[in-house]
Amino acid sequence: MISVEACDNSFILLSAAKDLQSQEFYEICIGAKANIKSFFRWEYNAVNIISDSTPDILSCTERTTLFVISTTNGEITVFKETNVGTETVMTWTDPYPIPINGIGVMPAWGQTDFGV
Repeated sequence: MISVEACDNSFILLSAAKDLQSQEFYEICIGAKANIKSFFRWEYNAVNIISDSTPDILSCTERTTLFVISTTNGEITVFKETNVGTETVMTWTDPYPIPINGIGVMPAWGQTDFGV
């Protein structure tokens, strides 16, 4: 479970290495494009694998609780906690999954309104 307070662009890294120093990782961006989209990609600045509309998914003033579930069959799902339970934000299945041994959370470069 990851809880963030940010106006936009919260990144979750799922890495093959515990220290996140692997060239094999998934990058998940929540609240991209001024908090209107979210996406998956295989590595930093690579082409987006999927991109979904997620308007106002993050909040500048309240924590947003996100869950990332990775299963052994390569499925990665991001959930968001809401007042009435959880909702699926995005899901994707990698046909050639990498093992997940490290998880990191970071803001966009230069972002000052971020809290984990």
